[in-house]
Amino acid sequence: CEGICYHFFYENNVFKREEVRVLNCSHEEADTKIIFHVCNIIANDSDITVNVRANDTDVFVLLLFHVAQTQSTAKVWMEAGHSYNNTRRYIDISQIINATGRAFVNALPAMHAFTGCDFTAAFLNKGKIKAIKLLESMPSYCACFGKLGETDRVAEAESCTIENFVCNLYGKKRLQNIDKARLQIFEERYR
Repeated sequence: CEGICYHFFYENNVFKREEVRVLNCSHEEADTKIIFHVCNIIANDSDITVNVRANDTDVFVLLLFHVAQTQSTAKVWMEAGHSYNNTRRYIDISQIINATGRAFVNALPAMHAFTGCDFTAAFLNKGKIKAIKLLESMPSYCACFGKLGETDRVAEAESCTIENFVCNLYGKKRLQNIDKARLQIFEERYR
């Protein structure tokens, strides 16, 4: 509705609508609108429980990051999956934030965007699980991905760490250069 947010409710046998000005926004993506609404809700009531229904990894990553930034004590859940095929799950966002730590949560958005999201293509035959395990196992990766986006330039040290991350993602742990890793993979495959 052109960025206008409405609260719909039923009162005295009448269906009513009222504008919620504080939640009006001009976000183009539904993902970021969801996060904007959740952050606003938990900022105003830290004793609330919020349940977000979504089957999108982007929403999951954004929820983790932004809920952690609010430092609210509200309970935030993400409901994913479907009832018809018994895949419905409730993911405790607050518990994941506490269990994984701030460095990991801060690194997730950049790692997610780098390894493939709604806006970027994924690495060939590489899913999120291996990338997440690498991020968990190497504090230097967390620190590096956590810094991405803070400025409009990537420092040489971060660039080298990201190259090492990609080499490691493809099983070339000893290499620091993506071109050398690509050559080695090519030679192994077409020898």
